[in-house]
Order: sequence, then C-alpha cells, then structure tokens
Amino acid sequence: MEQLKDLVRSYEVLQETRLKAENQLRALNGIKASRVLEKLRELKSIENTLTYEMKKELQKYDEYNLFLSQVHGVGPTLAAKLMVLELDPSKHLSSWNAFFGLVPKYWIMECEDKHKYAHPRNTKECPVCGKAPVKFQEVIGAPRKQKGVRMFFSTKSKALYYLIGTQFVKSGKFYKRFYYQVKTRKQQQYPDYPAGRLHYQALRSTFKLFLAHYYEVKREVYGLPPEKPYQFEYMEGHDYISYHQVLAFENGEVEDAV
Repeated sequence: MEQLKDLVRSYEVLQETRLKAENQLRALNGIKASRVLEKLRELKSIENTLTYEMKKELQKYDEYNLFLSQVHGVGPTLAAKLMVLELDPSKHLSSWNAFFGLVPKYWIMECEDKHKYAHPRNTKECPVCGKAPVKFQEVIGAPRKQKGVRMFFSTKSKALYYLIGTQFVKSGKFYKRFYYQVKTRKQQQYPDYPAGRLHYQALRSTFKLFLAHYYEVKREVYGLPPEKPYQFEYMEGHDYISYHQVLAFENGEVEDAV
C-alpha cells in the first residue's frame, strides 16, 4: 500500500501545483504568461503517467479488481485515493459513514479539562485525555469544521466523497441512475426545497450506498462474515441490493438492479 500512497501523494502535489500556477498565469493575461501556460500543460502528461502507474498498482488488490475497477465513474485516481485511506472492514459501517461526515446529527462535548471535541455518540470519551465528557451540545445536520473543536471526520475524506459523487452524476451508470431516483423522490416529497439542497441530499444518499457496497467487498476480501449494511430509507419493502447485483447492472448483464 505504501507504493500506492506515494503515487497518490505525487499526483496530488503535481496536480495542485499545476492548477494553482495556471490560475495565477491566466490572471496575468499576457503573451509570456500564455507561453508559460503551454509549458505547464506538459505536466499533464506526467499526471497521466502517474495515473497509469496507479492503475498497475491497484491491480494487485482484490477490492479493486472485484469492484472498483468495474464501477462507472470511479477511475484509477479516485479508486487509489479511496483505497489509501485503508478503511477498516472490521469496524461497523456507521464508523465509515462518520469518517466521511455522513451523519444526520452529532454532539459537541467538553471534558473536565476543557478539551472540546465532536462525535456522533454523546458517550465518547475525550480523544485527548480519555476523560468522560461533562458538557454536551446536540447538533442536527451535516458536520462542519469548528474552531477549537476536534472533529471526528476527515476534511480530505469529505472532499473525496464529493469528487466521487460528482463523477457518478457525470459518468456513472448504476449510481447515476440511483442519484436521479433519489432526487426525483425528494422533489416529490419536498417540492419547496431548493435545487442545491436536493442535489446534496441525493449525492449524499448515493455515496452512502456506494460506501456500503465497498464495505461489503472489503469484508469479503478480508474473510470477515457478511454484515448486512444499513437499510436505506428508499429500500423499505425491498431486499438489500448487493454489490454483485450492482456489477451485473454496470456490466450490462441485467437491465435493472433496483
């Protein structure tokens, strides 16, 4: 996994540097700036080489070959970024959701030593000193970074969730279809909701389903007993859709997986 981590870090640094330089040079809007921009675009070929190397490295892992490589919308770079997080399949799926900030509510707590921290459970001991919380504040809604508060989710993982979700909407197959199903249902339930809120809720539900499938795959790969993931609201009256059913739809073997 270290080799894959090195490739991901190199790709991210190179891409960030290129995009930042391109944006600054576009603001200058001069002939020399245009020439430098042309040279900078050559860095894209290096990014493509790193993507190729990532794909070769990914093929060493069963979770990529069995699932991620067959999902429309998840290319090698996104697959690599997800896999290097090394999510632990022995934990409950709820802890994975929390890591990506996918919780409906959480608590901001303070221990007797005045350490402030947030967690989806209000019984969590302080991550700094291990003492029990003495103050609680329930927060409804998606978690956000707050000054002076140690959060339970990763900013990097939240960004990855948005990137993968956006790619599903653009070029997905099963998950794109599911996104629009959720969005349509939400529009019917809440006709006064703004478009942005509907999009975010559908994106969130779509990524949670994808994450449940990835969790299912990881447990299978690591020889852990099957653990039926959370029954999503839309599935009332329906059996859980396994990742095998999703892949059958992705690969054109069936016309419907829902």
